Amino acid sequence: MVTAIDPQTLPASVSRERPVAAADVSVVLGYYVEAAFGDVLRAELGKKAGKKTAGHRIAHLLQNEIRIALKERLPLQPGVDLNEMLSDPTYLARIGEVIRERLIGGSDAPSLRIAPKPLGRVEADPLLKDGVNFGLIFGAETIYFQDTVQAFQTDEIRSRPERAGSVHVLGVHADWLSDDGRKAHRALMLDATGSVLERSFAHAVALDVVAVLHLPRSGERDLHKKLSAQYEHIGLPQINPYEASRRADDKVRTHRLWEGRVPSVRAVRILGSNPERTLGAMLEAWPDQGCAVVAQPNMGTEGDRVARFEATAYPEIARYIRDRIGSDSEALIREERGNVRYFPETEKEKGYRRIALRINVAWNGRDFVAESGYAQVAPDEDHFVASRGQGGTLVPLSTALAHLYRATDGGWVRTTPNDGDLARIRQTAVYAAQALNEGLAESEYVKLLGIDLLIEADEAGGFSVLALEANPRPAGLAQSWELPRTLRDAVEPKVTFGLFDFIRDQGSKSRD
Repeated sequence: MVTAIDPQTLPASVSRERPVAAADVSVVLGYYVEAAFGDVLRAELGKKAGKKTAGHRIAHLLQNEIRIALKERLPLQPGVDLNEMLSDPTYLARIGEVIRERLIGGSDAPSLRIAPKPLGRVEADPLLKDGVNFGLIFGAETIYFQDTVQAFQTDEIRSRPERAGSVHVLGVHADWLSDDGRKAHRALMLDATGSVLERSFAHAVALDVVAVLHLPRSGERDLHKKLSAQYEHIGLPQINPYEASRRADDKVRTHRLWEGRVPSVRAVRILGSNPERTLGAMLEAWPDQGCAVVAQPNMGTEGDRVARFEATAYPEIARYIRDRIGSDSEALIREERGNVRYFPETEKEKGYRRIALRINVAWNGRDFVAESGYAQVAPDEDHFVASRGQGGTLVPLSTALAHLYRATDGGWVRTTPNDGDLARIRQTAVYAAQALNEGLAESEYVKLLGIDLLIEADEAGGFSVLALEANPRPAGLAQSWELPRTLRDAVEPKVTFGLFDFIRDQGSKSRD
């Protein structure tokens, strides 16, 4: 039995001044389970207990020990029946799955509010009947996707023309879809307070437009392929169809599409089964023999297995490709570019850090538009990779671009892009998206892309921009800010306005 928890001690996300609302009970129950059984559950999760197994294990704790501990001691709003909630196995299993995600994620992992009762048709119709249902389909952790749902819905509200219908943003885990993928049995959505709430539906809700994001790293492309094939079969409009997304997943193919159209980094494909065969000849053919090169998986993501070498270190590069990237995989070798560094005065101890820009480009039904983004900054000056997945941080573009330095013989010199340079950054990202979609019909476009760029400064203070990668399932969208046109602009958090123009049009057509 649980005896060590003070039932009056509630999580910070729940008010201590008033009784607990029905939507917050899941957070409170999760808090008590973690406080009483967290160490035991972490040990079990260390044995790689699956999501369903962990969910049922925690549901058992809620039905027994936690129920007894909280009986008549948890302050609840009128009409909230704790016994009824603790008798619903589906509700308890979902709380358990969320607790599992939080225990794996650590102390800073966010909580998730889960509504205890399914929405019936009478309750759901006022929320979803009119307008377009935009499904953000995901397959990884629920707790880390709720901010993306909130960011998209906020942008939809801000961008909605007068008298235009609403676009309802629904975060739908692949496990919550109907067999054909057209309907959602459960979704993350904003409630009346503007906060994210997970709801289930008594009658599955039809989706009008879909995008696939936030997939588990293992099997990411296979799951995208499966989902996309379903949507193609039933004719549902897709923001990032798999076949077009493959162009961006294959980094060497991306660079070939950019060649002659977009300033970009030189890159070639190397077979992991026999890297020596082409590696030396390829590097010797490059004009700049003094440059360093970067080796990475051709289909990799988030800075995974990315390493820097001197261009003449053929044996070391070949060994790295075979041993770390894999003899059954393809590697990409690219030149190291990007000579500016990020150095804010408030973080001097981290040194002059490598930086890459992520620009989110969307299709608005007429044109590709660069609307938002952020800078990826390495943890310190000794780290080569700036990706967040390798310890990097995300910084608003306007902040990053105001703290750039380039190396000179006399040391690091501050260099600041002008309005024309900012326009060039925007235009390069747009050109990259256009070239990636060249030759495709609009229905086949990848309509939301994260374009990674490197910037270089010359001795005269001029800037050049180089395309590095394209991401068809971009991460970090909820940490994106609108693109400044000048460094004097005040900017706000933003993902995209333009994409919702396309969604409103396509959603209406899909319901006709």
